[in-house]
Amino acid sequence: MSETEQYLIDAADRCKRLARIGRELAADLENMSNDLLAKAVELDTARDKKKARGI
Repeated sequence: MSETEQYLIDAADRCKRLARIGRELAADLENMSNDLLAKAVELDTARDKKKARGI
């Protein structure tokens, strides 16, 4: 196999790995976003309950 062919195969493998990592990273970021939004709603609800009780 020529150096050019090997280079192309290696580059394709790197692209595939990076794409996979990118998808995993995007999923992790989406999960973190959902967790942060859920916490914001939780805090907002707790604040509203305190206001309703006059605290």
